[in-house]
Amino acid sequence: MQNLIILTSKIRHGRIRIFRFKFLDLIRKLNLLDKGLFPVIEWFREDLGWKVLGISLCLLQPFFSYSAFEEVDLSARAVGMGGAYTGLSDEGTGLFYNPSGLTQLRSGEITFFTSQLFGLKEFTYLVFAYGQPTPYGSAGLGFSQFGEKSYREQVLVLSYSNQWKNLLIGGSLKGMNLSIEEFGSDHALGMDMGLLWRLKEDLNLGAVGKNINGPALGNGEGLPQSIQFGLSFHPEREILLNLDLNQEMIQGSRLPIQFRLGQEYLVSDFFALRAGWVTSPQTLTGGVGFGLHGIHLDYGVRSHPELGLTHSLALSYGLKQNNR
Repeated sequence: MQNLIILTSKIRHGRIRIFRFKFLDLIRKLNLLDKGLFPVIEWFREDLGWKVLGISLCLLQPFFSYSAFEEVDLSARAVGMGGAYTGLSDEGTGLFYNPSGLTQLRSGEITFFTSQLFGLKEFTYLVFAYGQPTPYGSAGLGFSQFGEKSYREQVLVLSYSNQWKNLLIGGSLKGMNLSIEEFGSDHALGMDMGLLWRLKEDLNLGAVGKNINGPALGNGEGLPQSIQFGLSFHPEREILLNLDLNQEMIQGSRLPIQFRLGQEYLVSDFFALRAGWVTSPQTLTGGVGFGLHGIHLDYGVRSHPELGLTHSLALSYGLKQNNR
């Protein structure tokens, strides 16, 4: 991978996020390649669409931004609860959050998930997850894809979890591939490890380390790593409260700790309401869930102070009985 032109948008913590080569043709017309320069675009969402706030020129060098494969919510239920899921992770897509939670599945579960960041089809996530309990522990398979042909991130996840007394232990291997049209592709292997401790019947404590092996793309620049802790509490059968603390690290530098607070209220056995709050940046989330005969339809929405709304939708099917 050489001579990459990266268009970036500031999303979280003021850090840079790769999106796609939206203005690659414009850059070529300006002959910025020949000058050894590339533009960094800062933009925001308005009612009439995306507007360029400013363009600054930087020296061109072969690199990948460290926020490729940044952490995002890949569960509509989790989105509705602000992404506070480390202490719960009791469904198939939980393997993207805390793989130890797969042990809580009572039967196999298949989930399909999709989300468009800020309502833009170019920034679409497509996700498949499958969790299956066995006599020897629980296994999971997940796949996620972000972007389109010009810029695409793909992740294949294999997970396994088991239980020892009140302690659930799980891990994941992640094959990550980044492809950029006309510039080729690169890949990396990541590892996640998670724990879930059942302190009481209605109280869980979870912890997970993501990319603990320090995977890297391109010229060796590392991908984001994180350590997360979460509590999940059921004060009543109908009420679920979750709290997460997320410490993310990039190239050895720690970002501000992110707090996530979420709640779920079961209006009936078939309908749930969800709400959440997240810091860095401060955002609100919400969602609903419908479930009947092992089929679940979940919707989640997340606000962003500058970039607008992100909608998420998931369809899950329990192969034998309802897992939730």
